[in-house]
Amino acid sequence: MSPKNQLRQRAAIYTKLFMSAENVASLVTSHGVEDQFANRMSLIQNSGRIDDRQLFAANKSAYAVSLRNWIGLTLNQHVEEYRELGSSEAVTVADAAVTEFHANRGVGKQLGRVSESLHEIAEAFRKSMLEKNHDYCPDIIKLTKGGIGLLRPRKLFEEWLGDNYDQSERMTFVKKAKVVLTLASRDGEVKARLTSDRKSFKCLLLKE
Repeated sequence: MSPKNQLRQRAAIYTKLFMSAENVASLVTSHGVEDQFANRMSLIQNSGRIDDRQLFAANKSAYAVSLRNWIGLTLNQHVEEYRELGSSEAVTVADAAVTEFHANRGVGKQLGRVSESLHEIAEAFRKSMLEKNHDYCPDIIKLTKGGIGLLRPRKLFEEWLGDNYDQSERMTFVKKAKVVLTLASRDGEVKARLTSDRKSFKCLLLKE
């Protein structure tokens, strides 16, 4: 570690703190967070401005010093408690504390998981494809018995994402393309099917 204006030193890291005044678009989408983040990240979400606190406005420097001292004293107090427990017991107690904290404040629990919204995304994509003017979209074809097929389903999905989500969200959802397309389709397979005029094309058959 290289603390500002302090000597460099080595230490084992068990938990990291990330702080931001705004939502992080690359982490949180309109459909929640990815499972990889939900499984290992927790969230403390606050509101308001420190400038609105009377103690801070009265003496900003003293406020910062007092807060720093409190944090230091509190951390040192808990470090001493863990030292007294011994290595084995300290690990057990710390693990239970982290597990409980994540159970209560897991980011997925608070904001939802992308994996839980894939059906919703697939349904929105499916409806959009069905509502398109198929006469002007060569990658969407009419099949026998009124079915609709996608000749290049991934390309269409990526274009749909571009029309409905910002860049950071598109990067998240495009990785789920295979799952979303399977959910939006009748059988999840790109294979030869007959069009309404009896021609054969390899395509993905949408759910009706």
